[in-house]
Amino acid sequence: MQTRPLSRCVSDEQWAILSPVITYWTVSAFYELLDYFDLCNKHRIRLRPAPPRESGKLQNQNLVTRGAVFRHVLMSQVAQTALLWAASASASASAQLPAETALQTAPAGPGPATLHGLLHGAFNMLWLLSRQFCALVVLDTWVFWTHYAEHRNTWLYRNVHAVHHQLYVPFSFGALYNHWFESLCVDGMGGILGVWVIGLSSQETIWFYALVTAKTVEDHCAYDLPWSPFSIFGKLTGADIIYHNVHHERWGLKTNFQIYFTWWDRLLGSEYRGHRSISDAAQSHEPRPLARGSQGKLD
Repeated sequence: MQTRPLSRCVSDEQWAILSPVITYWTVSAFYELLDYFDLCNKHRIRLRPAPPRESGKLQNQNLVTRGAVFRHVLMSQVAQTALLWAASASASASAQLPAETALQTAPAGPGPATLHGLLHGAFNMLWLLSRQFCALVVLDTWVFWTHYAEHRNTWLYRNVHAVHHQLYVPFSFGALYNHWFESLCVDGMGGILGVWVIGLSSQETIWFYALVTAKTVEDHCAYDLPWSPFSIFGKLTGADIIYHNVHHERWGLKTNFQIYFTWWDRLLGSEYRGHRSISDAAQSHEPRPLARGSQGKLD
């Protein structure tokens, strides 16, 4: 028995392809509104980035304008969407999940609150969550090792990854400001591998792409909202917004490579253990390194 499509006009496969773009700009718009109206300032972890070449406060200055970032991200998303479309077109139809089939064919009880229904629903939810978790592990492992290689290999850093680190002060819609190669081979392929290895269905893929995209945007916004589900997730895994923002600092550039978990960083000794903090960076006046060719040093 097939699951019911989410929409009559747009197929689940098409929703899965559009999910990252819709999520990216929805979550980015939310944080941009917080910034524009000066809301939730007590949860802000960074100063606003100064316009390039218009401020002497080098510690609060990016090398590219917000307009340039906006245009660059749009172009990257066009390429990523094309990659997801190609991957979706080449993939065979996903087999239906056992949990989904069982849920639809289970005998009806006297009411929705029966023990059978509750256990059945709990099993289904745990099964689906476990598949999302496993796909996230695959994605995080791919992103970690490619990200790690970009910082360890001088050529890769100067010619590819340095583009992202032109944003010394990250902001929400700058999360995917990357070199085109990184957008496709790191972010794009990482998501596709997570879907393929675990065998997520189209509807699962919609949620998977939405969740990982929202987490990426949150990691680059200026707010650590305690009630955000992604902030709570980050606190549980250790890979929260503070963890990633340390990576964007000169003194943390060679540390904290993971996005969703921290075990690879701990295993390889690349987790930041120095005495510096994001609050120090916001208050200090130390000059920033050049983006290209500078890979940072550990304290």
